[in-house]
Amino acid sequence: MNRRKQIDKAVIFIILIFLVLFMTSMFVYTRLKKDKITGAVENGETLKTLIMITNGNTLLYTELFMYNSATHKGALFDIPGNVGSIISQTDKMDRIDTLFVGNKPEPYIEKVEEILNTSIPYYLIIERENFKGLVDLFEGIKLFIPNPVELVTQENILLLPSGNVVLDGEKAVTFMMYQEEGEENIESISRRQKVVQSLLGTIGERNQLLENRKLSSVLYSLIDSNLSKTAVTALFSEMKFLDSDRMVFQRVLGAKRITGDKTLLFPHYEGKLLKETLSQTIDSLADQEGQSNKALQMSIDILNGTGQNGLAARTSEVFKSFGFDIIKVGNYSEDDLEKTLVVSRSLDTSAAEKAAELIKCKNIKFSTAVEIPTESVSGDSADVIVILGKDFDGRYCKD
Repeated sequence: MNRRKQIDKAVIFIILIFLVLFMTSMFVYTRLKKDKITGAVENGETLKTLIMITNGNTLLYTELFMYNSATHKGALFDIPGNVGSIISQTDKMDRIDTLFVGNKPEPYIEKVEEILNTSIPYYLIIERENFKGLVDLFEGIKLFIPNPVELVTQENILLLPSGNVVLDGEKAVTFMMYQEEGEENIESISRRQKVVQSLLGTIGERNQLLENRKLSSVLYSLIDSNLSKTAVTALFSEMKFLDSDRMVFQRVLGAKRITGDKTLLFPHYEGKLLKETLSQTIDSLADQEGQSNKALQMSIDILNGTGQNGLAARTSEVFKSFGFDIIKVGNYSEDDLEKTLVVSRSLDTSAAEKAAELIKCKNIKFSTAVEIPTESVSGDSADVIVILGKDFDGRYCKD
């Protein structure tokens, strides 16, 4: 009898061991699942998340949100739906957003990855009405509006004073989506990115709300994602560290051309500039010392020293894509300059060296050594003057 009791105890003990091992395995498995974001954060990686705002099955806007968890820097890269590319499914040139299907966004995301030459492991799809709910969930967003806005739509009238305002979900979406007649596309993109920036910043400021399980469940119900509820919460929890006030804004620069019955946007230099811009942005986010951002805080005049029409204007797009402030674009007093010249207006040549590095120019001089007609430049506004010569092929200076 005692022997049988000992056997029963041994069996129970073995079962308990198996239960402990099973529960431990489940715990580890659960940890690994939610560590899709947490693990990346612990490794100091740059998180890349595609944020897609939709209206039903129609894709309205796409923003690539990049966040480096080691430096707490972030960036938003606007991806227009009318970017032109060969669509493999039809073997025709078309808008990339034709690939978007609400319940199966992978083909569209793969095309964006191809255009940017980078992997984008995470995505968030937010329906327009749900975006309103997301803003209201965090009690509105703060925005600085430089000029008063008066917008009349079929649904309502939006009146916003200039200065700091707090927008609820309805006003935030209306402000994000409206476009004035004759307005430059960059203005509407900037407005959209500022709304997303403010929402991410607000989530960071009110991060304690995520500790409420009920609210966290509501949050997840407003978003369609390839991330689990735990991972989405982890992503938004990380926003408390985001330096949202210094977020970098980027967009796709290119030329519009009519193809068939559609106007498509083709990135400059067959997409090479776009890929370089993204790579440089990722590098700047990872820069612990912050030198990349500091180096770009300069203003530039770009002058065309060749007979090639529009060269300075196209080159200004290159510098803009890397965050430089372009003061003036114009012509130099000569139109047969052989060598491109970068002129420093300061004894500290670091700014000029950074500008020269971007176009692989080795010819740098002080302004005192170069005679430049005053009518060609923007007075004393610019830190650096770039004078393009015949050795410049539109992107780099040839040896």
